[in-house]
Formats: sequence, C-alpha cells, structure tokens
Amino acid sequence: MRRLLCCCLCCCFLSAQNGPARAIALKPAAQASAQGERRVALVIGNGAYSSAPLKNPVNDARAMAAALRECGFQVELVVDADRARMFQAVRDFGSRINGGGVGLFYFAGHGMAVKGVNYLIPVATDIAGEDEVEVQSLSVQLVLNKMEAAKNRLNLLVLDACRNNPFGRGMRSGSQGLAQMDAPSGSFIAYATAPGSTASDGGGVNGLYTQHLLKAIRQPGLKVEEVFKQVRVGVKQDSHDRQVPWDSSSLTGDFFFRPGNAPAPAVPGPAPAKGLAATPGRGFPKNPQDALIHLIEASDQGDAEAKAVLGWYYMSGIGTPMNGAKAAEYFRQSAEQGNAYGLDGLGRAYLGSIPGSGVEKDVPKALDCFERSAAQGDWQGILDLAGMYQSGVGTSRDEGRALMLFRKALAVLQPLADQDDPEACDVLAMMYRGGEGVPRNDTIAFQLYRRAADLGFRRAQWNISLAYQYGNGVAQSDAEALAWARKSAEQGYPLAQCGLAGMYFSGKGVDRNDAEALAWFRKAAEQGFSGGQYSLGCMLAEGKGVAKNPAEAAFWYRKAADQGHVWAQYNLARYFLFGQGPAQSDAEALKWLRKAADQGLAGAECDMGWMIQSGRGVAKNAAEAAGWYRKAADQGNGWAQNNLGLCYLNGEGVPQSDAEALVLFRKAADQGNSHGQLNLGTMYQGGRGVPADPAQAQAWFRKAADGGDEEAKKHLKQ
Repeated sequence: MRRLLCCCLCCCFLSAQNGPARAIALKPAAQASAQGERRVALVIGNGAYSSAPLKNPVNDARAMAAALRECGFQVELVVDADRARMFQAVRDFGSRINGGGVGLFYFAGHGMAVKGVNYLIPVATDIAGEDEVEVQSLSVQLVLNKMEAAKNRLNLLVLDACRNNPFGRGMRSGSQGLAQMDAPSGSFIAYATAPGSTASDGGGVNGLYTQHLLKAIRQPGLKVEEVFKQVRVGVKQDSHDRQVPWDSSSLTGDFFFRPGNAPAPAVPGPAPAKGLAATPGRGFPKNPQDALIHLIEASDQGDAEAKAVLGWYYMSGIGTPMNGAKAAEYFRQSAEQGNAYGLDGLGRAYLGSIPGSGVEKDVPKALDCFERSAAQGDWQGILDLAGMYQSGVGTSRDEGRALMLFRKALAVLQPLADQDDPEACDVLAMMYRGGEGVPRNDTIAFQLYRRAADLGFRRAQWNISLAYQYGNGVAQSDAEALAWARKSAEQGYPLAQCGLAGMYFSGKGVDRNDAEALAWFRKAAEQGFSGGQYSLGCMLAEGKGVAKNPAEAAFWYRKAADQGHVWAQYNLARYFLFGQGPAQSDAEALKWLRKAADQGLAGAECDMGWMIQSGRGVAKNAAEAAGWYRKAADQGNGWAQNNLGLCYLNGEGVPQSDAEALVLFRKAADQGNSHGQLNLGTMYQGGRGVPADPAQAQAWFRKAADGGDEEAKKHLKQ
C-alpha cells in the first residue's frame, strides 16, 4: 500500500555536583544482600588528554564510584588510563560479571563515532586520522560483547563521553558526539546527550550529566528508567534545552539502585504547546531537534499525543536517527492510552511497515488498530484503513469501502491544506497522484507538492524531485530533479539522500561521481535508514568511491539486515558463506539466508536449497532442498530451475523423472543459464526425456560454452 511506509529505494544498487557522603550508609555487602544479587561495576574517568584536556571526568568517576558503592556495587575505579589499561580493565570486568547479577560500565571522557562505530578515547594517544581510531582507542562494542557474554540478568552502560572531538584533523566521517546503539536484550544504554550531539564538561566539580545522575541514583524507590528520566529533565533544564540525555533500553525486568518508597510522582501537566505545535501534521518542525526536546518532555509527563509523534520522529528519522524499535514502543504506549495517532503507528508496526520494529507481523491486529484510529477521525488511520480495503490485505477487497474512506480523509485534509499545513498538502498531492478518492491529476498533485516544498517540507521536496525526474505534472528536467533532491537531502531526508547518491552514481543530471554517491549513502546510513546502509555496503564491497572494504561492507549489511532489508540479508549470508569480511560460518550464512528466503527472495531460496542439499550448516535433507529449489524456480530463478531439474534427473528428494528434468533444464536454458544449457544439451545427447538429437545437443553445448561453461567446451571438442 502506498501510504504504509516502506524503504526500498536503493535495492537497485549492487546486489552534576556531588554532595558529601551521608552520615549513615549501607555497606556494600549488606546492600547486595538486600538486593539479592551481585552488583559489579567498572568506572573509568579520563581527563588528562594531551590534546583538549578535560577537568571533570576524574572527579565524575570518583564520585560515581562512591555512589555506586553506596548502592551495593563492587566497583573497580580506573582514572586517566591508556589503551592497554582500559582494555585490561574491561577484560577483568567481563570476568567478574560472569557470576551473574547486574553489571554496570561507566565512562567519562572523550568519545567519538567513526563510520557509525563508537569509541572511547584513552589518554596518552595521538590520533591523526580516522584509520587510527580503531587501534588507538577502545570500541564500545567490546564492552557490550563482554556484557552479553556474561549472560547476567541486567547490564547498564553509561556514557558521559560526548565532549567535542579533540582529533578533528584528518577525520572524514568522525562526527561530533556518539552514534546511536541499540541495547542488546536485558541491557540499558544511557548517553549524556543525544546521538550526534556534544555534552557539557560542566562548570562545577562534576560534569552536568553526572551531577544529575549522582543525585538521581541516591533516591530510593526509583526504577532505573525513572532515574534516567529525572536526569534528562534536570540536564535539559540546566542547559536550557541545549543538551538532552538519551537512552536505549531492552529491559524486561525492574532494577532499583536503591530500594524503598519512591517520592509521590508529580501530577502531569499539559503537554508543552511548543512541542506539539512543531510536529508533522500538527504543524511543522522548523527545528526538529528543538521539537524533539519538547516532545520528550511532554511524553515524560504522560502525554499520549506526544508519544505518538515521537514514534513518528523515530520512524522517519526526524531530529534523531531512525529507530524502529523506539518508534514501535512509543506507538504502543500511545495506543494503550487510546490515542488515534498512536494506534495508526502501532498498526503499521503490526503490518511490518516499520523496519527494525521488532514487532511480530500480525495483519488482523494491524487492521484493528487502523479501524480504531479511523473511528476517531484520524486522517492517517483512515488512509491506512482505506489501503487495506483497496488491496484486500487482512480483509476482503472492497473498492467501494476504500473510496468512501479516501473521501473521508480528503474532507479532513483539505481544510488543513487550505491553511498551508505542509504535510496535508503533501498527502493530498499523493492522493491526486494515485487517483485515491479523487480523479488522478498529476498537475494538481505537482502544485500541491510545490506548496508543501516551498514551506520547507522535506518529503514534498523529494516528491518534487521525482516529478521532475519522470515528468509527472511538469516538464521532465534532470537539473530540477537534482536541485530538489539536494534541498531535501540537505534537510536530512534519507530517501532523498539515497536518491541524490543514485544520481551521482549513475551520472543522471550531474557528472558521475562515486565519492559523492558514497558520501550521501553514508549520511542516509548513519541516520539508520536501511536502504542507505545496504547501498553503502554495496559501494564498500565493490570499491566504488573508496577502496574495497569487505569488513565495513559487512558491518553495514548487518545494520540493514537487522532491520529486515532482504538484499542486505542475502549479501550478508554470502559474506559468511565465503568468509568475506566476517569469518566464514555456515551457521550464520544459513541463518541470514533463511531470513531472506522467508521474505521470498528467489536467490536466497535457491541458496537455501543448495546448503540443505549439501549439508552446509545443517543436516542434509534432499526433500527440503527440493522444496526450496521449487519456491525459487516458480519465481523464474534459472539456477533453481537447473538444480531442481537435477533433483528430478537423479531422484533426489523428488520422484525420478526425465520429463520433469527436461522441462526445468529448458526453462533455465532459455534464461541463459549456462548450466541449464549444458544439462539440456546432455539430455538431447543421451536421449533422456526426448529423442536423441546430436544437432540440438551441439547447439545447446555451444550456447553454454559461449557463456563460459568449461564442461560444455569439452563436449564440443569431443
């Protein structure tokens, strides 16, 4: 359905101040006993950098270590450490948390993100370029790996590591601040500020973030989520909204730094008008990051509409990198409060239209969400419900009901468009473009797109670019298409960034430039857009605009694959199969092939058949292999047709049948598959399933030989 967001554009590119200690404090052992589980922490504070020294991280680390000991943690404190000391401390930490319970890692100091990977900077280092970061610093992923390997109940990762990058020279892709990471199961990741932003080192004894964290963890009865919510509110207020702490959670249980009775919660006030007035469809964000700050504040106060809009921001990458799981969670919270906008978003998650949401596809639940949203008059819910009836997904196809719903949405959208609401203009344009509830009219669609685009709506700017590319409602112009794609891309719209990259890659409307294409794909990828991640992986795999880098290509393929990008799953599987980038692993290859095959990708279905037939990463099963070959063959995959033909020829997993083998070999041969041509020639040569015909055999051998088949060349010589 048109309005159910899907991101597949790029599939065409290559397959706080610390107070004095309390007079009475629980001893660590007694506190641990009260909690009933071990608590282990590693605290690192680095400030003595030769370049851009920091005055507070060591103070922060010492204060945090003291506060954590009060909370029952066994703490190792490390200050001003070089890389070797940091690495050994993390290694020891990994061993100590293997005993189960709770693990906590805290770092204060310099940190940076390079190519989407976060690094913590040791002291006594001199990084001259991004190629040196990996070997001279410590990857945050190493810490996460140690925590995951421990398999304890809960892991906390706290990073007050977003000060300015002190090694700016020679950095092509290093960004200010850290990149967003998704928390592994049972983990909570807390950042001092939003991804891509920097944090204050503080004007007092402690950094601003740690100052508030020290206060919050000493309050009894607060769940860990409530602790960091308090920190966020305090930092936002003291920084006048310039610094917004961030977190990523996949916790399934509760955790309290200090048990006890929590203070009575404040009664939620009304949502800040500034936040909700600056949202898509409810106004327009002149400053997405500013809007995001106010939405978070409103959401923390329990406002259902703010939660729904936050879901939209995370789904679309507005003011923050895309995060399907975060989007789905905000939509779920909003929907549980009965909010129409949240119900529509949750319906999209159930429909599988939010990459990386982690929500199991459930079409009946999606339909129910859309119906409940539409019943409240939400135009997005109405349109998504109309799409269900138009396509017959989850319900019987009903063009009449769809038309009625489209017209109902039109009645809501038109007055908004008349008031120059940019999103309403953009959606109305889509309706005229698709003839949904109105007669199709590309000219009116273009006029509406242009109104929204002139108001700065980035999606409309991209739609204007598409109109110019294909001459829809306006004279075709590659130059105008390029200009509007650039406007949208520079506002951070990932589809436009990938589209602009595609123009540079193909030389359409601009001189061909692989380096520019690579740069724009990287911008989209670093926002969490799976299409950009996949395409960036392809560029790195093929050495387009940069030297070939299989390891980094595999990194981006995995990012996209984790969001369900089928071609990224397939390419990642083949990397594992042949040991390109990651180490060779039949089990990993099979896992990713199965994910892609389950989405119906013919090449993955064929490769699944081959691995099962060969016993690669799984026990041999001829019948199951033939079943996968058939799925791919029915989609016209020549290799699958040839392989299934061999199954019939040899009676492997299917009844032996020369006639069936002949039909399948011919289908493969007619597509130019050299193995199919060779095998068809062999059938004619031996008279299997067809009268012997040396001339036909020779003709097919020649076609196969011309395709480079060495066995066919031998047949011709004979």
